[in-house]
Amino acid sequence: MIHHLFDPDRRPAGFTLLELSIVLIVIGLLLGGVLKGQQVIEAARIKRVALETVMVGEAIRTYRSLYAAWPGDDPRAAERWPGARNGNGDGRIDGHWQPEQPDEETGLIWSHLRYARLLTGEGGDGSSPRHPLGGRVGVEERILGLPGLAICLEEIPGRVAAGYDAQFDDGVWNTGRIRRTAPTAAGSAIGYGDAEETVGVCTAL
Repeated sequence: MIHHLFDPDRRPAGFTLLELSIVLIVIGLLLGGVLKGQQVIEAARIKRVALETVMVGEAIRTYRSLYAAWPGDDPRAAERWPGARNGNGDGRIDGHWQPEQPDEETGLIWSHLRYARLLTGEGGDGSSPRHPLGGRVGVEERILGLPGLAICLEEIPGRVAAGYDAQFDDGVWNTGRIRRTAPTAAGSAIGYGDAEETVGVCTAL
């Protein structure tokens, strides 16, 4: 009996403190890696939102520089491209942007940009493009109290929208040059919501 109690080849059941410490360290490293990975993904999404806004803005500015008119409002588009529709030439992009209403100037803008080869797609296509996160892109004048034109992106995850505003503006959802659009019926009335809720974000051109 005594021999078995003090047998050096016999190990006690369970983990030693050293083994538990190693397990906890490994778990901590794994959790840290996961969190770091999430932060990298979120940062990449924020940059994609910013890049999309810049690219659309540059296309609009380039069109205006080339043709002395805003795309969508251009009264001479049909002279340049057979099949194109003219805007009214009043110096504004009229209408309220909606993906299903491409005939207003807020829809013609995409057709004009495509005719001018400043946006991918066929010239007669007035549909709103989609941004890298899957939602639609729109342009509207004097929306949300912003001066002039604004580029709006739909269906942005709340945390990404908040990060975009914080990184490129004042971080407040209803002030500055980046603002959140009106909430949906199920959305929160203030702020950018949580990571699960998607919101629209408009950026002054």
